[in-house]
Amino acid sequence: MSSMRSDTISYVIKFILFVRNDLKLKCNGKDPSNLNIYSVVSKKIQNIWIKASIPIVSNDRILQLLKSYFEKYLTLKRYPKSKRHDSFEKKLKCFSDLSKRLFDVASCKCVLFEACVCLKNKKVPVNERQFLIDQRNERKMAIGGIDKQETVRLRKRQARQFKRSMKGVKKFCSTQGSNIVSTALDVDETHINFSKTNLATETLLTNLSFTNTPTTTFANRNLLQLPTLAKVCDRYRLSTRSAAAVASAVLVDVGLVSNEDSTLVIDKNKVHRAVSKARKNIFQNISEVSLNSIYFDGRKDKTTIVDSVIERNAFYAHPENLLVSMLFDDRDYIWELACRRIIKARNTDNGFKQRIFKTPKLNFSAKDYTEIISWQECQVTVPPVLRDFTNDELEKMAQDGSLKIVDFPCHTQSVERCVKLLTEASQSVTNVNSRDGFVRTTLQSRAEFPIFGHKNKFKF
Repeated sequence: MSSMRSDTISYVIKFILFVRNDLKLKCNGKDPSNLNIYSVVSKKIQNIWIKASIPIVSNDRILQLLKSYFEKYLTLKRYPKSKRHDSFEKKLKCFSDLSKRLFDVASCKCVLFEACVCLKNKKVPVNERQFLIDQRNERKMAIGGIDKQETVRLRKRQARQFKRSMKGVKKFCSTQGSNIVSTALDVDETHINFSKTNLATETLLTNLSFTNTPTTTFANRNLLQLPTLAKVCDRYRLSTRSAAAVASAVLVDVGLVSNEDSTLVIDKNKVHRAVSKARKNIFQNISEVSLNSIYFDGRKDKTTIVDSVIERNAFYAHPENLLVSMLFDDRDYIWELACRRIIKARNTDNGFKQRIFKTPKLNFSAKDYTEIISWQECQVTVPPVLRDFTNDELEKMAQDGSLKIVDFPCHTQSVERCVKLLTEASQSVTNVNSRDGFVRTTLQSRAEFPIFGHKNKFKF
């Protein structure tokens, strides 16, 4: 069995056969008992799962699973050949599909860890959930070496738990006047073996009766998920504190929260967790979508595809637009050249009653924007925004910088909305992932219900 990952049922059965043959050789050809075989395999499996820091079921339960799967294997193997018909083939196929699954001994069998209702000591740690999900499905991940930073963090947490338990014992002993643990409390806490002291503490707390100590149960915990509230917070830029206050006030008004029952009260931390979770979920959903892209390789592709696309959309390089840009250029000879070309276009009668706005052919080797087109090959027409200016006024205003024309926006409203939304996201959150999640949740909320002016506009 591999020590770097948890194995499937088929590998476990193969390991059982290997252990049986190995023990048989050590016992001089005598068949070992099934209990001895299962014990060796169980110990190996437990070591692998403990190394992965995942809570597992009891040893007896593992022995039961080993016995059950191995007996199914032996039953199919010893099946008489004369009776191997369609029913046998179905059983064989079912067992073959079953053997490809993970030999799962985790104490938590929940599919969605976010909705897990297992006891605290049986829950899968947050850092190990992705690994367990991978082992139950694609099995691409492996167990790495010791994470020193995580080990230090776990040891500190264990020390804090021990301190809290000792503080509770001290308080109980002081109130009850008992000296049961007086010797244990004088030990230097910096040299305590936490594995032994935790066991001693649990035994001590079991023997003592804390009848007045309040306990937290699932009945008085708010396990509600708030995905819709999270989207609304990002859409309307509500702070977690404001959203929690509004949501709790609504619950009070509808009678779901009272002085006697405050279980459903929502605080800012719960809203913060809901917002983070919503952003993470929508990012994962989009990341799972495969995108088909076209890649360009070589100068030929760039010339035949990219350049043609740029040239097809070269409305900005039309002579009329270039002439307007040249009039506002800081270089004197540029705006003088623009004035001469505009006057020449006015004096030239091409015989066209209606202008044809056609994108020109671009010069990709140009060193200045005034050379981006061939002026001799293009039909130069007067920009419509300059039709109210005479030639003298145009030349004078271009010279002293007093020329004013209508200021048209260069982007569409949809582009400006995106710019505005990105600005709002930058003001609300900091890192790249948070901004991306903010933008995506806002757009999704707008798509779900664009207008919320009346109650009948609300969509679930």
